[in-house]
Amino acid sequence: MLKYLCTMTISKSSQGYWDKIKNTPSWKPPPLKDTVGLAIITCNREDFLEKVLASIPRHKIHYLCIINDGDSPDFKNKSDHGPRRFVYSKNGLCGNYFYTGGSRGVGFAKNWAFTELLKKGHSQELANWPGDKQGIDHMFLMEDDIIIKDENVFEKYIETSKKTGLKHLMYGYHGPANKVGGKPRPRKIVDYGDGASVALNQHCVGAFTYYHKSVIEDIGINDSAYVNAWEHVDHSYKIVKKGYLPAYWWWPDVSDSYDYLDELACSEVSSVIRPRSDWHDNINRGAKHFYNKHGYLPGVVPDTKVDKVLQNLKQIKQNA
Repeated sequence: MLKYLCTMTISKSSQGYWDKIKNTPSWKPPPLKDTVGLAIITCNREDFLEKVLASIPRHKIHYLCIINDGDSPDFKNKSDHGPRRFVYSKNGLCGNYFYTGGSRGVGFAKNWAFTELLKKGHSQELANWPGDKQGIDHMFLMEDDIIIKDENVFEKYIETSKKTGLKHLMYGYHGPANKVGGKPRPRKIVDYGDGASVALNQHCVGAFTYYHKSVIEDIGINDSAYVNAWEHVDHSYKIVKKGYLPAYWWWPDVSDSYDYLDELACSEVSSVIRPRSDWHDNINRGAKHFYNKHGYLPGVVPDTKVDKVLQNLKQIKQNA
């Protein structure tokens, strides 16, 4: 009888110990902060793409993907230094390469990029993090004719976003838009102090864009009805309407972004979209769709007075 009672006592004690262990939360490291993802959109410009890739500071980002919308799923350069190998093997950083099937349009390719950047655990660092699966906090989309001049470009855009509350920024000086005599000419520069200032440009340019993930989670991706015309304008206008940006015709950028970025060639000259036979039809069809959604054609959306813009910027910072 004594032997039975001792056994029962030990069993109860043991069970209590294991119950305690079971109910004790396991330790996890804190999540990574400010994770950065970069998606590059390319189409039939391998020579441009290789220069773009060579300019990327790989140690500054957590995940990289290439979205190819060109005529071929492969590239001429099949060496270890070619575009497809670049995303997989440099600096131990894992990336991904995707082929759209060709000629699906820049909006389709960027939507693919958004979908990938919203996923978790892509790169080696993110996948092997011993805590919860990690995703991307700061999303950058970059077309294949933009190069990076300063490796601190990602930190600069992220820092500007944090200090201003603006969760969507765009490089404003790709092509002739927002320039006078070939030099940047923003409508206004707003100084927030503490090293942060924002250039407000008249024209919406989508060659290099920054988004905090919360904006894409809220707004969604590009409207698939647009094909190679107006998709980024429509998308950014939706972001304006949700209160993340001050106004149409007042598109924010890092004030000295031209010190961090440059273009390989003017978009008017190097575009693979403009020579297409359906380019004008896509512009007209897209403009009509924009009108049906917003009540205005893209070029005649009413302007906003500067005092109201500044008021909106102040409100955006307070809400951030």
